[in-house]
Amino acid sequence: VTPSPTRLPAPYSGRVAPESRAEEEARSSEVYRELTKLMSQRGIQWVMLSYCWGQLDDASGKYDLQEMVLRVFRELIRRRIPVWMDIMGGVSADINEAMSSAVDNAAVVVPVLCEAYEKSRNCKKEISYVDAKEKPIVPIMAQGGGYSPSGAAGLITAGLLWTPIGPGMSDREL
Repeated sequence: VTPSPTRLPAPYSGRVAPESRAEEEARSSEVYRELTKLMSQRGIQWVMLSYCWGQLDDASGKYDLQEMVLRVFRELIRRRIPVWMDIMGGVSADINEAMSSAVDNAAVVVPVLCEAYEKSRNCKKEISYVDAKEKPIVPIMAQGGGYSPSGAAGLITAGLLWTPIGPGMSDREL
């Protein structure tokens, strides 16, 4: 008897092969892309995570700061806080339109500041737009060693209460 291609043999029936990490991330991104559209359509504001991707780790193929911010994203989602992040469905074809829309629909913007953020052309535009829109800002310090932001990011966040984060922190500490 040849098993049906649509049905697994009895010991495996009802089971689904586990997704690869890439498949899971692609599915999650699509789900959050739809969620972002719905929140925007319904006028639901969110926490906007503003950050620079950081340095590419050749071994993993991932960006260091992006991975840390993704952990913050997941923790906010776990706490049922609406949140916007570019790689989780927030960016469409035009990056400038996506970023301005994200700021416009934000209840609060959380810039994850470090030297890479200050050097990024897009991050400079973004933090300046946040300031022009007079959005509340809750800055995160993602770099230690006496780092103090300068330029537009330093000026706009001067005097605000900082939250430090680092790769060694547990998800609950984020």
